[in-house]
Amino acid sequence: MLGQYVPLDLSALDFLQIVIGAMTAAIAGFAALLLLSRDHDARMRTLGLALFFLATAVSELDELYMHAGGYALHPWSIALAWPLIVIIGPAILLYVRDMTAAERPPMTPVRFARYAWPVPAGYLIALPFFLRPGEEKLAMLAGGDAPDTIASAVPAILGVLFLVIALASLVLAFRGLLAHMRSLRNLFANIEDKSLNWVRAVLLVLSAAWIWGAASTLWRLDDQVPQWQGPLASILEMGWVFAFAFFGIRQGEIFPARTVPPLAEAAKYTRSALDAQRMDRIAARIENAMREQHLYRNPALSLRQLSDTIRVSQNYISQTLNDRLGRNFFDYVNAWRIADACRRLGEGARVLDVAHETGFNSRSTFNAAFRKHTGTTPSAWRRQPAADWPDGLPRIEASPAE
Repeated sequence: MLGQYVPLDLSALDFLQIVIGAMTAAIAGFAALLLLSRDHDARMRTLGLALFFLATAVSELDELYMHAGGYALHPWSIALAWPLIVIIGPAILLYVRDMTAAERPPMTPVRFARYAWPVPAGYLIALPFFLRPGEEKLAMLAGGDAPDTIASAVPAILGVLFLVIALASLVLAFRGLLAHMRSLRNLFANIEDKSLNWVRAVLLVLSAAWIWGAASTLWRLDDQVPQWQGPLASILEMGWVFAFAFFGIRQGEIFPARTVPPLAEAAKYTRSALDAQRMDRIAARIENAMREQHLYRNPALSLRQLSDTIRVSQNYISQTLNDRLGRNFFDYVNAWRIADACRRLGEGARVLDVAHETGFNSRSTFNAAFRKHTGTTPSAWRRQPAADWPDGLPRIEASPAE
């Protein structure tokens, strides 16, 4: 991250690393401009991701500036961009929290400071380094003896600060994503475009890369760094920056208007006036809507839509599903879909047609849900329908129109 001073007579691998760094900076800068040019609501929702791209672009441009000899020509500029990189972890956390919040809090100065405080802290830490003469800065970057122990320790301290804050932010982001997944299963029947699974995948790579970077710092102290490590690290960085750009720009709003997650379990149920008889009546109304109106066949079915259809509050439906029927909304609707799919497959229908007709958006999600509820694959069921109907699936008869 912080780099080191290198001469202008670059090797082929150094040149490759510069090219990759320039491409990464271009991707990050372009993605940041796209996100910041959106309408106000979308811009505020993805502000954290835009900050991540801006910090990444600054980091790469600083690296290019160093390789181009900028540090040697203007020693006063050494380390000016380093503290900005510390915001990368908090920026990712901000993005995850804003994307997974049904009611995103406004970006007040106080809230922004909660995520941006590492930057002024980093500049305060780097102050002893900034105040040193240019030749001493160059000598410290080149690994020479430093007369001031505090200033010479600044790069290492900033590196540790970056790593600790970044990894702590990723842990909090992972926790937020897990809670988000639980919330989605209580709200939507299809969640593949709302689950932010791509964020989890990129964060796993990012965590591994940062831990590897910390280990390579210790490796570098032994002067045993392989030449291929720099270009490989640059390729990995370009990969996760591209992934964040590609999926982040395509990611739509997760919670549409009027879709608010039910209250937390303890707060929701302790204040609930539902008794067993009322839950039985609500369960009957839910089943009737599924059986008679085939609501489960709607790929975009949500708890809000079911609430509007049967005229029962979202919280009461959620409590009935969880306490009386033992399932969240996602699993309950999929049980109806798979039951309908079992009937259709037993009649010889094509697997892909059945998946779409019963409310699934893709064959992969259909296959996963089918195996979960029946223990077998749709193709195997189609070839030889099971004699025993799977437990937990409702019986669905063909309607006259079918």
